[in-house]
Amino acid sequence: MKSWIKKNKKLLLPLVLVLLLSFPAFAFADSVAKEADLTTQNELVAQVADQAQAITQEQMTAVVEETTAATQGAPEQRKLSLQQAIDLGLANNEQIALSALSVGSAEITLKQAQSASKQIEDAMEQSSYVRPNKTNYNIWKILPQQAQEALDFAKVRQTFTQNSIRYGIEATYYGLQKCDKALEVDIAALNRAQTQYNNALASYKQGVVAKMDVLAAQAGYLSAQATYNTAKSTRDITQMRLNQLLGIDLDTPLLLISEFTFKEGQSINLDAELVKAQTTDITFCTAQMTYDLTKLQAEFDMRFSLENTYTYRQADLDLKEAQINYAHAKSTLEITVRSAYAGYETAIANCGTLEKSRDLAKEAYRLAGLQYQAGLATIYDVQNAEASYLQAELGYLNAIQNYNLCKAQFAEGVFPSE
Repeated sequence: MKSWIKKNKKLLLPLVLVLLLSFPAFAFADSVAKEADLTTQNELVAQVADQAQAITQEQMTAVVEETTAATQGAPEQRKLSLQQAIDLGLANNEQIALSALSVGSAEITLKQAQSASKQIEDAMEQSSYVRPNKTNYNIWKILPQQAQEALDFAKVRQTFTQNSIRYGIEATYYGLQKCDKALEVDIAALNRAQTQYNNALASYKQGVVAKMDVLAAQAGYLSAQATYNTAKSTRDITQMRLNQLLGIDLDTPLLLISEFTFKEGQSINLDAELVKAQTTDITFCTAQMTYDLTKLQAEFDMRFSLENTYTYRQADLDLKEAQINYAHAKSTLEITVRSAYAGYETAIANCGTLEKSRDLAKEAYRLAGLQYQAGLATIYDVQNAEASYLQAELGYLNAIQNYNLCKAQFAEGVFPSE
């Protein structure tokens, strides 16, 4: 055996060195395995998280450069006030031009009708043989009035189109502002959830809290992450909708610079708004025009027909139907305006109430956090207090948006159906 070792001394020496060098690694691996058996799953997760946070400056620089490269070529961010957004949307919307063309076409039709009516009138004055029969009377009296009704309605539609676009932009602008605020709330909630998890993990390592607290804090963090992801997606979609209304690239990032706050303005006169709505609401104006034209046609048919004829009886039925529809449209409009007014008054009251509720919930959440740190409350108490605070914050944001939308409805004379 000795002789064999002598002969193979050169061969054995490297093997011995390998074994000696490998022993610390085997010993370290064995100790890590034993330690892993004694370490909880959450502590291992924390160790991995600590390692992930130990990113080098070079890696951070690489991430920044990568992000910069990805955003190159993207549309430049646009800063917009509410009025700038409205002006931009009106300038880029094709419906504005189309409604103007409709008014121009109606004006031409009216001039043609008035010209034909004047010819009939001149002919009757110049000759006693020209009598106002059914054909002449239609050209003389009916067609000009129909053309005038059409022109008036075209002008109402033009104004309504402009106001609807303004309201749509304003409503979406407020919606995007609300998304921005909600996203800020969710980011703050995510940071708080991360802090809660870190604190719970540290307390668990010191034996102050149970493993259940760590798991609850981790679940809270994951829930906050999901809420943030949803809020970000909602914000992106709302921005695309606003960009579409403005007539710009859908991917253009927007920075809204008008304030999203509650500022109670001038009081609304309900009676005056009811009268105004009858001249601006497109649904009511359509019913009114239909009634006026039906009445005009019915009077014409009855003038030149006997009561027992089908033409006379049908004209009478058409007129009664138009009267019923007109009365229904008028009552519906009144309900709509009154409902919007009630919503406006409610929004004013809610803004003040929910702001106080938000402040109280915020303070309750702060106190719950202090109690938890002192060992006087559980992690669930903190999470419940935070949930109440977030709900109060979002409720306040909803109240502000509702107030601004209600105010915009009366400003533009647009009352969307429920």
